Formats: sequence, C-alpha cells, structure tokens
Amino acid sequence: MVYADHAATTALLPEAERALLRALEAGAGNPSSLHSSGRRSRRLLEEARERCAGVLGVGVEEIVFTSGATEADNLAVAGSMRVGVPGDRILISALEHPAVTRAACHLQSEGFVVDVLPVNASGQVDPEELASRLHPKTRLVSIAAVNHELGAEQALGPLVARCRQAGIPLHCDAVQALPVRTLRPSDAGLDLLSVSGHKLGGAPGAGLLYVRRGLPLSPILCGGGQEGGRRAGTQNVPAILALAVALEIAARDADLESARLGALKARFEEGLSALPEATLLGGEGPRAPHISAWVFAGILAEALVVALDLEGIEVSSGAACSSHGVVPSPALRALGRSEVEALGLVRFSFGRSSTEACVDRLLEAVPRLVRELRSRANLTTQTGPSHPRPGVGGPQMDRRRNATAGGGFKAREGIR
Repeated sequence: MVYADHAATTALLPEAERALLRALEAGAGNPSSLHSSGRRSRRLLEEARERCAGVLGVGVEEIVFTSGATEADNLAVAGSMRVGVPGDRILISALEHPAVTRAACHLQSEGFVVDVLPVNASGQVDPEELASRLHPKTRLVSIAAVNHELGAEQALGPLVARCRQAGIPLHCDAVQALPVRTLRPSDAGLDLLSVSGHKLGGAPGAGLLYVRRGLPLSPILCGGGQEGGRRAGTQNVPAILALAVALEIAARDADLESARLGALKARFEEGLSALPEATLLGGEGPRAPHISAWVFAGILAEALVVALDLEGIEVSSGAACSSHGVVPSPALRALGRSEVEALGLVRFSFGRSSTEACVDRLLEAVPRLVRELRSRANLTTQTGPSHPRPGVGGPQMDRRRNATAGGGFKAREGIR
C-alpha cells in the first residue's frame, strides 16, 4: 500500500505509542482526583505540559490541552470573541480550515461580524491588505501557517507585525506546519496557536492551544475547572502524553524531514508535470514541502481517489473533512478558480512512511488512471451513459459523472 494522505492523519510513532502505554499502565486515575492514582495521572499530565511548553518555548500555564485541533481552533476563535460584545469583528483568511471558518460563521448568529481576507493566486495573504482590513472593532485575526488543501505557506513575520501595530491578537492554526517546520509562538510573536497530536504521529483525541499569558479567553465548554478554567472536561492523559512525545520528535526532525519530503515532492511534481492538462496548484508561491495539490482536466477528483484506492494508493480529494460529499474545494474557490476546477482538487501529502518507491508507484499509477478515466469520460460523452465498471465509483459515482459530462469537467471549462 502507498499512503499519500499524511496531511489527513499519520501513523502512531513507536515512541508516542510507548508513552501512551506508559500512561495506560499507570492506572485509570482522574488527574483531578486527590488519591494516589489521580496524583499519578496528574504527574503524567503535567509532564506532558512541561514537554510541550519546552518545545514551543512558552510557559506551562500558556498550554491548554484539548481534544484536538478542531477544538483548539474553536476555543481560539469563539473564546477570544466572546470576551467582547456583539458587533466586534473577526478577520480570517480565505484559506482557513473549516474548524475556523465554521466557528466564525457561528459567531455571526451571535451578532459578531466576520471579515474574510483575500489571498493571491498562490494562496498568500498580503500584509498591506491585512493592515487595510483591520477595523477599530477587530478583536481577533486568524491565519493558518500552512493551508491544509494546497500547502500554501504564509510569511508570518509581516502579518504579526501588522497585528502588533494595531494591538490585535493573531491566532495561527499550525497543524500542517509543525510536521515540517519549527514554530515557537513566542519567538514568532503569535498570541494563539493550535496543535494536533495525530498529524504529528501522536494519537487521535489530543491537541493543544497555546494562549499567550494575560490574553483573555472565554471557555466554550461548561463543566469543571480543568486547564485553568479554560477547558472543562477530564483530560485524555494517555493521548496527551503521546502528543508531547510526538511534538518533541517533530521539532527535533523538522529540518531533516522538510528536506527529505521536499525532495520527494519535487521528484513527484516533476514526473507528474509531463501529464497533459495536469495543473499544479499554488506552485508559484511558497508551499510546505509535504503537500502537493493538482487538478486533472476532464475528471472529478473523487473518481481518481476511488480508482487509486482500488490499487492500494490512498490520497485525498480536497480537504479530508469534506471527503464524504462532492463539495467544491473552498481553497480553489478562494484562489478564483472555477467550480468545476474546485471539484477536481486531488491532494497528495507525504510523511515519515513516504519513500522514493512510493513516489515511483504514484508516478506509474496516477497518469495511467487519469488517462483511463478521461477515456471513459469521452466514451460516455460520445455514446451516452453506460454501466459503471464494477468497483469504480458505483451508481452514486456514475450519477455524479453524468451530471458533469460523463465524469469530466463540462467541455473542460475553466481549465488553464
């Protein structure tokens, strides 16, 4: 099997697994309890907090453990805004993860105002555009370090400077950056930063939000006073300890993995560029070394993902969070691409298990399957709908193909 969907999740690292098992073997104590097993769990929890704080270069009191990056993003966005009043504004980039965009949209029903910051054709935010969009009532700015669909990277320094000049906190979703970049929020001048465990080789069910000391934050969960009163609920100590270990390893290996994955991605993209009407997305601007996003004229992304899966190759169509429905990629729409192009985004993402042999397999299979799907689409267009080949899409996929000229983009509209 070739796994090329590391931006969705990664395998549990052996070191993280050992940390998780150590916490499980220590007993099932609640870290808020006063008895012996509770104190053992509490020591493991605070060990994890110290290790995460050490990697990020922050104080232990600035670490808030959550169930994952989605909750961390929600807490950063809603928690920051709700210390204000209706009418206050939040400014988010057009390339944010749904954990940010949907939290911001929910705030609209409470009377807050959401401003969306445009990006250029490669997915970058213009610092001067950011400065021009700041409003006297802007309470928070949220910009991801690396976009989860395209891999577009932001130069955070100039963006932080504009927010600092205006006295407005900046939240950064760092989920896709930390596997390949060292990012210390205090050094970068960030006020809030979201981290996910399972994207780093930790276990699902644990993440964290860095909250700059003194920054007001309203909890979004009601319950006990865990995490300094900022996040109610019993902490998932085994997964949190695994997160701490995975974060340490990611920081230790960031430079080496960035170089290694960047070389694999460059080889993959050079090979795939020979395929006619294959468009690399965001290639003109800075991109993370582990994400490569493409549109193949004439086919829907979902059809290619299914065909690759049947051959033991796993990739994503756009964001993994949207993979159960045919929804145009928000990232491509933000870049000004057409809806038919946005339905064609295929994301290949590399990680620790990726090798040159994986790239060779991708370069053999992807062009062949693209040609096959185009041929079938052309045949359907010429002869009318036919029965789907068993295992490739099925009746539901066939209906989607028929709705878009036999599985291809209608007259290849909008492809450049």
